[in-house]
Amino acid sequence: MVTLQQLKNILANRVQRLRKRSYLTIEKLAEEAHISKGTINQLESGQSNVTLEKLYRVCKHFNIPMSQLLDEPAEVPEIKDLRDVNRQIEAIYACLDHIQKYIQDRLDELDQ
Repeated sequence: MVTLQQLKNILANRVQRLRKRSYLTIEKLAEEAHISKGTINQLESGQSNVTLEKLYRVCKHFNIPMSQLLDEPAEVPEIKDLRDVNRQIEAIYACLDHIQKYIQDRLDELDQ
């Protein structure tokens, strides 16, 4: 679980990314979403305890669900987990090689 400050930073990055992708200035977003420039600045710097109403206005402006701004990012698996996944993938490839060889042998038999 992320801390409150980490969540604020995630929210800040997401809002800023949405604004920049839309080629909006802070002033323009504030005007269009009916929020003060100071609130947008605080939100994008991770310093704001923004109200639900203001988050709603930002989401409505970008036509996105609130969950897109607030969902925690997926946790990155630990390295040991990645090694396990890699071993499983290697086992799958080995099985596929055996299946491919089996099919090729059957096709060769049919060609004879």
